[in-house]
Amino acid sequence: MLNCRHQWRSPLIFFYSCIMGLLISSSVLAQSIEVAILSTSGPQKSSFLRHAKSFEAQYPGSEVTLSFYSDADFKKSIVKWLSQGSGPDILTWQGGPRLYQYVRKNQVKDLSRLWSEHGLDASFSEGAIGAISLNNKRYAIPTSYYQWGFITDSPFSMN
Repeated sequence: MLNCRHQWRSPLIFFYSCIMGLLISSSVLAQSIEVAILSTSGPQKSSFLRHAKSFEAQYPGSEVTLSFYSDADFKKSIVKWLSQGSGPDILTWQGGPRLYQYVRKNQVKDLSRLWSEHGLDASFSEGAIGAISLNNKRYAIPTSYYQWGFITDSPFSMN
């Protein structure tokens, strides 16, 4: 059994250790794993690259290929990848309705077994779990929270 819980230092480490470890330790030994990432910043890209190298060190013989895409290019490509069943092994994507559209088409794998085996419900908030779950099944592992908030340019006081 893959033990991910001791490595829970950041969502990215957890993501790579669990998901890629699952792929490598599966019945079909994965030597090369391709990951498509919707990335918007240099620091985010650097973090993914650093964690991929760490993963390769943890699983000798593995090779992680990271492909970074702009928002527009990724959104065009994900439709093709999932509808054709080709493309990267792992994708970053948004939870909620944007994930559910692909789940309903059976284009995203159920990760409930992974969640159960590693007790992941204890590691995430109810809101985060809700965003990646449909019909009581888990389809992703959150790697970040996308913060939205109210802003104003109004002169009134919030007191």
